[in-house]
Amino acid sequence: MSVGFEVDLAHRALRKLCTCLPERAGYLVGDVYARTVRARRFGGRGFDRVRRALDRSEHFTRSALADLQWRKFKRLLDHAYRNVEWYRRSFAEAGITPDGIKSYDDLPRIPPLTKDDLREHTDLLIADGVDRRRLIPRSTGGSTAKPVTVWWDRACYQSARAATVRWLRYGGVDEVRDRRVWVKRGTYRQGSDGSDFFGMYYPTQNEMIFSSTNMTPTVLRAYVERLRRFRPRAVLGYTSGIYVLASYLYEHGIDDVRIDVAQTSSDMLWPEYRKVINTAFHGETFNAYGLAERTCSASECERHAGMHVDMELCLMETIDEDGRHVFDGTGEILGTNLDNEAMPLIRYRVNDLGGLSRRLCPCGRESVLLDDFVGRTTDMVTTPDGRQFRLVRIYEIASALVGVREFQFMQPSRDLIEVHLVRRQGITEVDATEFIRRMRTLLGEEMRIEVRCVDVIPTTRGGKKQTVVSRIAAHPVPPAEILANRPIPPAERHGD
Repeated sequence: MSVGFEVDLAHRALRKLCTCLPERAGYLVGDVYARTVRARRFGGRGFDRVRRALDRSEHFTRSALADLQWRKFKRLLDHAYRNVEWYRRSFAEAGITPDGIKSYDDLPRIPPLTKDDLREHTDLLIADGVDRRRLIPRSTGGSTAKPVTVWWDRACYQSARAATVRWLRYGGVDEVRDRRVWVKRGTYRQGSDGSDFFGMYYPTQNEMIFSSTNMTPTVLRAYVERLRRFRPRAVLGYTSGIYVLASYLYEHGIDDVRIDVAQTSSDMLWPEYRKVINTAFHGETFNAYGLAERTCSASECERHAGMHVDMELCLMETIDEDGRHVFDGTGEILGTNLDNEAMPLIRYRVNDLGGLSRRLCPCGRESVLLDDFVGRTTDMVTTPDGRQFRLVRIYEIASALVGVREFQFMQPSRDLIEVHLVRRQGITEVDATEFIRRMRTLLGEEMRIEVRCVDVIPTTRGGKKQTVVSRIAAHPVPPAEILANRPIPPAERHGD
């Protein structure tokens, strides 16, 4: 019998034990396990090596980080060219070899990898001789298109875990010992439609799962009771789900749920969201950026002055519509996972917009900062005359609506915008007169604007919420004149 099988049996036995105990006693058992067995065995020796390496490199100079990043990238590039059919073909078509890529400035010579490439040519992207049964599958949420599946090897899995540990440590949270709640896509009990899903407890992980896809008032009430009894140190997961949970506390005057750290990701963290989350939980919000593909990863530190890119684990780029690198401004994000040799994803188009900044964070860490993150490339409203406006510009107007918790913009046709609003608890009417006037000033008189109050903004099948749902074709990257002549302020203004 393998050690892995024995560990799995032990985990199942502990979970079964905790279901038989009174709830608070089960949490106590989970705490004891976390501080003893889990603390000794967390991640294994291979993971400990990765974590210690990240601890050392966290305070490297920027030039040292860049050197480490480039060495890992060149090694991955050589491996992909020798062992991955997709890159043998694409490099031949582009007329390049790894030897011709000598610096960061040469990266635009490498053809970007798209989600369609990944979805349609999965087999060609798996390295020669790799047994897929030994890999770890990860699927994207599929917010704007069909989900894609990527395959992690052990090194990729360990580096992803180590990055999460570091992100939590920025907020003073111990990933092994401290209780945590995850708000994300949940797996309901067999035969359930989600209406009776009130969280799932994993004592061996010292964490609880709340589903973001069924946050009805009944379920939210049950989640609050679980928070009171479980008393987590941190809540992590989808920004929109954490915000809905925090809004429930905020609007019902619930003041006895205190969580030190909220780590948000996957959706936009608007200033109003951060304010509500911090107020409701009496804690501090740390925004993070990560993908199932692990081609990009970054997180805020305790100074909240931008997100530190994990330069040891990924190589991020931002480009304009001509494929040229953009710094200290907004561009399309490309990412490369530096550790996954089983399925290399090189210069992968993640369909997000953001900016990489050359400035240094006041915390003293010198990793590159991800700034001006403004969401998906498809998060656009298009006017009848062809102009496009990014979500950030629209949000600035919508955020002035008094008494509104959430909103969603639907564009079924070029001349119609449907705005769905969710009122805050206790608000019966919303005056949208000024909102419509400002929207019309931005979008023009030919745009029809219909405002409708709804009970809930639905989530995608991945458990996330889309703020813009456009049914018309949009340019994949904003036209150059929009980037140049219509500067859009970032969703958050980071200060020292």
